[in-house]
This record gives sequence, structure tokens and C-alpha cells, in this order.
Amino acid sequence: MEQGVLLAQELQLSLVILESDALAVIQAINDNSTGSDLGHILQGIQLVRETFESCTFKYLSRDLNVVAHELAQLARRNESSCMWKGVSPPVVSMLVQKD
Repeated sequence: MEQGVLLAQELQLSLVILESDALAVIQAINDNSTGSDLGHILQGIQLVRETFESCTFKYLSRDLNVVAHELAQLARRNESSCMWKGVSPPVVSMLVQKD
């Protein structure tokens, strides 16, 4: 979520909706719960959130976003994160077609 808000800010978006299948994370962000172990990250998200005209965080069941789930699993297997701007890896195209 932190990388998502930072990317949206970098792209100079003003109306942002970020979705995740991590219900606890979405609840923590929406409740402004900064007292946990991840409090410093949540505070950073809140600071960036204020720069948008509108910034909404929504829970989305994993079953409803197979592409995001598969990308997360790919990053987990590779122990890295990647970002594609303007292009997408072949696995994404395949998953979008299935979805």
C-alpha cells in the first residue's frame, strides 16, 4: 500500500482508489491505527494520502483480483518487487485474459 500511494503521487494522480486483499491492513489504514509495529509505515501512508484530492483504501477479496494475487505470489517467490510502467509482463496479459 505504501508503494501504491507513492506511485500514485509520483504519477500526480488526484483521485485514487487502492485495493488490497489484506483486510487487516485496509482496516488499519482506514482506522488510522498507528500504534502497531507497522505504525511508522501507516503514518507515511496517511501523510501521502493527504496530498490527493481523494484517496480511498478498499478491501477486495483475493478471489475478485486474481491478477494482483498472482503478482504478489510472483514477488514472494522471487523475493523482490517490480514495477512496470506502460507495459506488463506476459503473465499479467495471460491472467487478465482468463479473468
